[in-house]
Amino acid sequence: MALILVGEDDLDVTELLLILLEDAGHETVHVDNGEAAVEAYARSRPDLVLLDVAMPGALDGLEVTRRLRVLEGAGDRGRVPVMLLTARALEEDRRSGLAAGADAYLVKPFEIDEMLQTIDSLLA
Repeated sequence: MALILVGEDDLDVTELLLILLEDAGHETVHVDNGEAAVEAYARSRPDLVLLDVAMPGALDGLEVTRRLRVLEGAGDRGRVPVMLLTARALEEDRRSGLAAGADAYLVKPFEIDEMLQTIDSLLA
């Protein structure tokens, strides 16, 4: 199906996401910080990016999203959907995520069916 780049630093959440995505027929590439997410994006050219907002290092998920949008503008590739999956539940946080360039914003804990449906919708 699709190649999904997963940027998540929590090991339990990572394991769950990778199992769910692979069971749904997707291939995955996992990184645990923002810098690695930008590098993996450039290297692997995923069909969708799934990012936590709060990751260790200099780049959080919002800044990674901004940088991916810049890379898209400089390349010959179309827009790659970005889904932020985060514990930040305030409306202000959601607006910040969408303003950074995210296509979807899901709050942890998330409903598995909702996440998978959102991914299917973004990939359609």
